[in-house]
Amino acid sequence: MNTTPNTPDFEALDAAIKAEAEEKMKIIRVVATAHKELLDTREEFARKDAANVGNLDAALTEALRVGFTESSIKQWRVDAPSKKAPARRSATRRNTTTKPANKVKDSIPAKESTSEQSA
Repeated sequence: MNTTPNTPDFEALDAAIKAEAEEKMKIIRVVATAHKELLDTREEFARKDAANVGNLDAALTEALRVGFTESSIKQWRVDAPSKKAPARRSATRRNTTTKPANKVKDSIPAKESTSEQSA
């Protein structure tokens, strides 16, 4: 009969849990840093873009003031970026018509009926 107690090795469990937690913390720091850099870059771009659009609009207004026509400067106009992402196209649906009858059945010769056999 085995008399050793069935006690877990708490030190090994602690070490395993701490190692897993440290690995998770390491990767989440990388994720958080990448996310912050992405948001900062986008914000900086948006500021620069807004300033550039303002400069272009001012220059185009000045061009109109000095005698250019709208059609002559049309090529320099830039549409403002939309805040909303373009709509996603829905996935094409499969045709839901019923499947044709099983053709294998038609290729197997039918058994002769008992009336045909007796004739």
